[in-house]
Amino acid sequence: MGKKFLGIAATLALLTAANSAYAETQTDTLQYKDLRADIKLDVDWNLLDEDKAEAETDFINPNNSNYVAVRLEMWKDDSGVSGSKYDRDKRLAECRYTYAGAEYFKSRHSIDSSDRKKELVVDTFSDD
Repeated sequence: MGKKFLGIAATLALLTAANSAYAETQTDTLQYKDLRADIKLDVDWNLLDEDKAEAETDFINPNNSNYVAVRLEMWKDDSGVSGSKYDRDKRLAECRYTYAGAEYFKSRHSIDSSDRKKELVVDTFSDD
């Protein structure tokens, strides 16, 4: 019974390790004058399951006037954007994307003007 259990446990451990190829998180801080926001792209690549990406733009010092925004893109191949999600908020903008077989994910983060017509500062991440 003990050897059978160890065999099953070892098999499950190998399957779990093979399922998750790797994960990567990129972070930085956007700044425009006295406005600052933390930005992040977190991607979990999976061989046997769906790839998952999360992008955030999080105001460090919100002023109840300006906005933060994020756009998360999924690319199936190099021919162009295959799908995207967008969010804007006065405190935290966040997007999540799940897709099996993505080639890469890209995110675009910004601090926007109070009238939402202008990006004051922009930064991007790409995880390929």
